[in-house]
Amino acid sequence: MESGTYPQEVTEDELDLGFRLRVFVGLWEYRHFPDGKVISPAVVAMILSSSEILVKVCDPHGSIYFTHQRYGRHKSGASITEAAWHPASGPYKDAAMFLQQYGVGLERLAADAFGPAFIPADFIFHDA
Repeated sequence: MESGTYPQEVTEDELDLGFRLRVFVGLWEYRHFPDGKVISPAVVAMILSSSEILVKVCDPHGSIYFTHQRYGRHKSGASITEAAWHPASGPYKDAAMFLQQYGVGLERLAADAFGPAFIPADFIFHDA
Protein backbone atom coordinates (compact mmCIF):
# COMPACT_ATOMS: atom_id res chain seq x y z
CA MET A 1 0.00 0.00 0.00
CA GLU A 2 1.13 3.51 -0.65
CA SER A 3 1.01 6.28 1.93
CA GLY A 4 -1.83 7.95 -0.04
CA THR A 5 -4.17 5.07 0.83
CA TYR A 6 -4.30 6.06 4.50
CA PRO A 7 -7.02 8.60 5.28
CA GLN A 8 -5.75 11.08 7.87
CA GLU A 9 -9.03 12.62 9.02
CA VAL A 10 -10.93 11.18 11.98
CA THR A 11 -14.70 11.75 11.89
CA GLU A 12 -16.75 12.54 15.02
CA ASP A 13 -18.28 9.05 14.90
CA GLU A 14 -14.82 7.46 14.65
CA LEU A 15 -13.57 9.56 17.58
CA ASP A 16 -16.56 8.37 19.62
CA LEU A 17 -15.64 4.76 18.80
CA GLY A 18 -12.03 5.31 19.90
CA PHE A 19 -10.20 5.87 16.61
CA ARG A 20 -7.11 8.11 16.70
CA LEU A 21 -4.35 9.10 14.28
CA ARG A 22 -1.38 6.92 15.25
CA VAL A 23 1.84 5.38 13.98
CA PHE A 24 2.28 1.63 14.54
CA VAL A 25 5.87 0.42 14.19
CA GLY A 26 6.13 -1.99 11.27
CA LEU A 27 2.59 -1.50 9.93
CA TRP A 28 2.74 -1.09 6.13
CA GLU A 29 6.28 0.28 6.22
CA TYR A 30 7.79 1.64 3.04
CA ARG A 31 11.13 3.11 2.01
CA HIS A 32 11.38 6.82 1.34
CA PHE A 33 13.59 7.68 -1.61
CA PRO A 34 16.22 8.93 -2.24
CA ASP A 35 17.48 8.49 1.34
CA GLY A 36 16.08 4.96 1.83
CA LYS A 37 14.62 5.77 5.24
CA VAL A 38 12.00 3.26 6.44
CA ILE A 39 8.69 4.95 7.23
CA SER A 40 5.65 3.63 9.09
CA PRO A 41 2.74 5.80 7.90
CA ALA A 42 0.32 7.50 10.27
CA VAL A 43 -3.06 5.74 10.16
CA VAL A 44 -6.47 6.26 11.70
CA ALA A 45 -6.89 3.22 13.94
CA MET A 46 -8.56 1.84 17.02
CA ILE A 47 -6.67 -0.41 19.40
CA LEU A 48 -8.66 -3.59 20.10
CA SER A 49 -6.08 -5.39 22.25
CA SER A 50 -2.32 -5.45 22.82
CA SER A 51 -1.95 -7.33 19.52
CA GLU A 52 -4.95 -6.21 17.40
CA ILE A 53 -6.10 -2.99 15.72
CA LEU A 54 -8.83 -1.84 13.35
CA VAL A 55 -7.43 0.48 10.64
CA LYS A 56 -9.21 2.95 8.34
CA VAL A 57 -8.06 2.57 4.72
CA CYS A 58 -9.06 3.94 1.33
CA ASP A 59 -9.43 1.77 -1.77
CA PRO A 60 -8.23 2.89 -5.23
CA HIS A 61 -11.72 4.31 -5.96
CA GLY A 62 -11.75 6.53 -2.85
CA SER A 63 -14.13 4.40 -0.76
CA ILE A 64 -13.40 4.11 2.97
CA TYR A 65 -13.05 0.68 4.59
CA PHE A 66 -11.73 -0.75 7.85
CA THR A 67 -9.35 -3.67 8.12
CA HIS A 68 -8.58 -5.83 11.14
CA GLN A 69 -4.82 -6.33 11.69
CA ARG A 70 -3.01 -8.61 14.12
CA TYR A 71 0.57 -8.42 15.36
CA GLY A 72 2.50 -11.55 16.25
CA ARG A 73 4.63 -14.51 15.26
CA HIS A 74 3.97 -17.74 13.37
CA LYS A 75 5.27 -21.04 14.68
CA SER A 76 6.17 -23.75 12.22
CA GLY A 77 7.74 -26.84 13.73
CA ALA A 78 10.66 -25.68 15.84
CA SER A 79 10.99 -22.27 14.15
CA ILE A 80 9.18 -19.07 15.07
CA THR A 81 9.05 -16.05 12.76
CA GLU A 82 9.79 -12.51 13.87
CA ALA A 83 6.78 -10.54 15.07
CA ALA A 84 5.01 -8.76 12.19
CA TRP A 85 1.62 -7.37 11.17
CA HIS A 86 -0.86 -9.77 9.54
CA PRO A 87 -4.33 -9.13 8.10
CA ALA A 88 -6.85 -10.85 10.38
CA SER A 89 -10.17 -10.08 8.67
CA GLY A 90 -11.98 -7.54 6.57
CA PRO A 91 -12.30 -5.19 4.83
CA TYR A 92 -15.45 -3.79 6.47
CA LYS A 93 -17.60 -0.85 5.41
CA ASP A 94 -18.98 -0.23 8.91
CA ALA A 95 -16.57 0.02 11.87
CA ALA A 96 -19.40 0.05 14.44
CA MET A 97 -20.80 -3.22 13.05
CA PHE A 98 -17.34 -4.80 13.16
CA LEU A 99 -16.89 -3.69 16.79
CA GLN A 100 -20.26 -5.16 17.76
CA GLN A 101 -19.32 -8.50 16.17
CA TYR A 102 -15.84 -8.35 17.71
CA GLY A 103 -17.37 -7.70 21.12
CA VAL A 104 -19.43 -10.89 20.99
CA GLY A 105 -16.53 -12.92 19.62
CA LEU A 106 -17.49 -13.39 15.97
CA GLU A 107 -14.53 -11.44 14.58
CA ARG A 108 -12.15 -13.02 17.07
CA LEU A 109 -13.12 -16.36 15.56
CA ALA A 110 -12.24 -15.02 12.09
CA ALA A 111 -8.88 -13.80 13.41
CA ASP A 112 -8.27 -17.21 14.97
CA ALA A 113 -8.15 -18.68 11.46
CA PHE A 114 -4.39 -18.35 11.99
CA GLY A 115 -4.82 -21.23 14.43
CA PRO A 116 -2.56 -22.23 17.29
CA ALA A 117 0.49 -21.55 15.10
CA PHE A 118 -0.08 -17.79 15.63
CA ILE A 119 1.46 -16.28 18.76
CA PRO A 120 0.15 -12.76 19.50
CA ALA A 121 2.74 -10.12 20.43
CA ASP A 122 2.55 -6.60 21.83
CA PHE A 123 2.96 -3.86 19.21
CA ILE A 124 4.62 -0.46 19.61
CA PHE A 125 2.80 2.74 18.63
CA HIS A 126 2.68 6.47 19.25
CA ASP A 127 0.22 9.24 18.49
CA ALA A 128 0.90 11.00 15.18
